[in-house]
Amino acid sequence: MSATNLIREQIERKAPGEVFLLKDFSELGSENVVKKTLSRLCLFGKITRLGKGIYCITQTDSIFGFGMIYPSQEQIAQA
Repeated sequence: MSATNLIREQIERKAPGEVFLLKDFSELGSENVVKKTLSRLCLFGKITRLGKGIYCITQTDSIFGFGMIYPSQEQIAQA
């Protein structure tokens, strides 16, 4: 199985709003492969880039319709 598919599978198992870092996938492939895969997932709207090397699973507010729900600073710091 390719590194890209392994990264996608790991991300699909995460909960909406969960924060993860680029280095969380370092054992699955080279840095360039991981960056490119995460970049493509951002383009497709599956994940959101919060900062350099910091990502989260896209979560939207379906109750009030306010759009994207971002993780708190504490969640980002814990990641």
